[in-house]
Amino acid sequence: MSMKRSLFAVWKRVIWGVNLLIILLGACYVSYICGQNSVAEVCVTVQEAPPPAPGLAEPVPNQEEVTFPLNLNTASAQQLEQLPGIGPKLAARIVAYRTEIGPFLDKRQIMDVEGIGEKKFAELEQLIVVEELHENFSGG
Repeated sequence: MSMKRSLFAVWKRVIWGVNLLIILLGACYVSYICGQNSVAEVCVTVQEAPPPAPGLAEPVPNQEEVTFPLNLNTASAQQLEQLPGIGPKLAARIVAYRTEIGPFLDKRQIMDVEGIGEKKFAELEQLIVVEELHENFSGG
């Protein structure tokens, strides 16, 4: 029984040693990448960094604010990209369709855009709306 304990104690020390070695090598690598003068500076830098606020994600730079459901007739390409399955190329096609054909009259009309079929429409249906464009005319 004592041999098992001593073997366990040896492995425990080996594992701790390997973990310490990994941490130090990681700190040295970060020090090298970041241009820090010593491992101590890296450790201090890491310890002084404030923890991220719980539940809050980093804001994505240059990303427009989007409120769902998204109006297909007024959404920019960047706003359209925030819909699931819509990348830059598909967003550009939606905007081009709207420019060439005119405003969407029904949200199912988005399936006329190349790359959007029944399946993708089913994913988007609850996230999009089609509202008429109202122009302000002053009577005189």
